[in-house]
This record gives sequence, C-alpha cells and structure tokens, in this order.
Amino acid sequence: MDDLDAIRKIIDILGEFPERDQARIIRWVSEKLGFTTKAPAVLSNDKFSDTDTEDTFEIDPRVELKTAIRKGDLSRIYQLLPKLRELEAKDALFASAVVLSVGGVREGAELLLELIDSYDLSDEQIRHAYGSLVQYYNVRDDALAGIQLLESRMYALGKEGKATKDRAFYLNQLGRLYYGAKQFEKCLEVQKEAADLVPEEIAYQYNTSLVLQQMGMLNEALKYAKRTLSLQPTDPDHIETAIEIFSKSGLNTQADLALDQLREISPDRAKRFLTEHRELLSRRSSVKSLLRGWGGAES
Repeated sequence: MDDLDAIRKIIDILGEFPERDQARIIRWVSEKLGFTTKAPAVLSNDKFSDTDTEDTFEIDPRVELKTAIRKGDLSRIYQLLPKLRELEAKDALFASAVVLSVGGVREGAELLLELIDSYDLSDEQIRHAYGSLVQYYNVRDDALAGIQLLESRMYALGKEGKATKDRAFYLNQLGRLYYGAKQFEKCLEVQKEAADLVPEEIAYQYNTSLVLQQMGMLNEALKYAKRTLSLQPTDPDHIETAIEIFSKSGLNTQADLALDQLREISPDRAKRFLTEHRELLSRRSSVKSLLRGWGGAES
C-alpha cells in the first residue's frame, strides 16, 4: 500500500466524506508531508551534523507525524502537537489538525479554528479547514453545533463577489451541515445553488439528488441523478442513489443501465446493492436473472 492509499484508508475508516472533498484533503496532506515528492526518510535538521552519534539523534516530529498518519495512529498524532508547535511547523500542524478533525477528535477541530483565526492561511488551506470542520461535526453527530459555529463564517466566505467555485464550495459545506442536522429545506436551497453554479462538480449534483430524494421530491431528484451519471462518477454511492431514484420513479431501463455502470465500477458493491434492495428491484425479470446468476442473493 502506497502513502496515498494509506491516508485514503485512514480517512475512509474515520468516516464518510464526499469524494471530491476527500480527494482534496488527501492531496493536500500528501503534498505537505512530502508523500508525493518522495521525501527523504528524515527531513533536514540543522541541529545535527553527519558526525552526530545515534544515541543523541532525535527523530524529527514531522517524520514521526508521517509514520503516525500511515498507521492511522490518532493518539500519536495528538501527542506530537506540542513538538510541532515548538518547531512552528505550520504545515505539519495543519495536516495534523485536518486528520484529527476528520477523525472526530475535538483537539483537532480546536486547532483548526486556531489556525484559521491566528495564521496567514492560503485560500486553499482555509477551504480544507472548513471542509474538515464540517466533517468533524457530522462524525460527532453534532451538526447543530457546527451550524451555530460555522454558518455565518461560511456564508461570509461564500458571499457574492467571490469566485464561483469558492462560493459553491462553501454552499456545499453548509449543505452537508444542514443535512446532518436534518434541516432539509435549508440544505436543498444551498445544494441547488452549488450544483447550478458548478454543474461539472459530481459531488454537488449527487448531494442535491440525495436531499431531494430524502424530501420525497423524486421528479426533481431525477434531474440531478441524471446529471450525476452523465459526469461518469467513480464513487459507488453516487451510482447507487441514482439507481434508487430511477427505480422508485418507475424508470426501470435507466435503473438497469445505472446498475451496469455500478457493476463496472465495483462488482462487489453491485452484488451487495442488489441483495440489500431485493424488495425494490427483484420483481423485474432482468434483476431476477442477475440475482440468480450471482447465486444466493435472491434467497
């Protein structure tokens, strides 16, 4: 398993995260920790010369951080924070806070807020920070607290006049919080705007279809489900939701085509989906044939 896969596994274990947001965090953490540039095993440290003996050598905490992230050792990441503060290693602190927040660790979220308020972060870093904070509150099943703390901040960041993609990003993050808090009308309002602002973003189309399905608005959900599939998603969740919407709407042919798409992406997920949705799908002859072909799934 390479470094990127290791971090992806960590984040997958820590909690569900929309595909594009997850990719942004993985990419940012990987770049800042040197994973994508094949960094040396030990980062340079002027404190030690080539003649330092092994018993006086101390491992750079940034290197330990890389190891802890690979292992998914949130406890060790937390323990390294004081050393990283001493070094004023902003990038490493930021990476630590992102991973801890995604894992639902309160100290990670607190550190992210501190970094947002006290450090000169780039626009990209700020986006990562808020995306991770939203994930923190959803993982903790405390979206209402997230709304109270972050709603006005993110509305300000996504205000009119900002770049279209920035505005859509923050609207989508608000939508994730509203969905977690079951404030579906608010969620729909911001998700539709995000999806219309950046129609090429799969996550925004998917999220909009999801909340519309949740609200029982299948006719409108169809539009966003079709948009999602037209963008060739690689996340099985995106395709499965589209199949559900098509099936509930009686569009069996389109549901079958989407099921074929799911089988190409992930045969195991397609089999599990068929098994878990027998009552919705198994009355159709085409699906019955698939269930029999896979053996045991129809029973």
